[in-house]
Amino acid sequence: MDSQCQVEFRKILEGQRQTLIQKIQQKKRELRAEKTKRTFHRSDDSSDTVSDGIAESVQDEIVVALIQSMSDELHKIDNALWRLERGGYGSCSECGEMIAERRLQLLPYAARCKKCQEIHEAAAEQNERRQRDEFNLFDDSDSNSQS
Repeated sequence: MDSQCQVEFRKILEGQRQTLIQKIQQKKRELRAEKTKRTFHRSDDSSDTVSDGIAESVQDEIVVALIQSMSDELHKIDNALWRLERGGYGSCSECGEMIAERRLQLLPYAARCKKCQEIHEAAAEQNERRQRDEFNLFDDSDSNSQS
């Protein structure tokens, strides 16, 4: 990858990084403000129901999951910027082949080529399926022993 492409990808990555940092900070502020608002609301009004508390808890979990997802993306961007500094940007972390420039344009923090990413995702999916099956087996045997 030539130096002009690297400069362009650095600009893209740094822009995405700044945007994500701002979004994460905003979501954290919103979450704190919402929790503070609820705390004051509860002290003023004791008519909250259990379902209100559950709905608020679910809403908080969704926001926290969104913050975590954005933080994960930020980590990937930081890794890509590190690879740019060290000279490994644009090459697949698995096979060492160059990542297609079109892929990097769509996903500038990509660490794997399309083929290796597909293999990685298939392995992760298979692992999740196996863990789910093991958990389900445990649940079934647990409920059978109670019968």
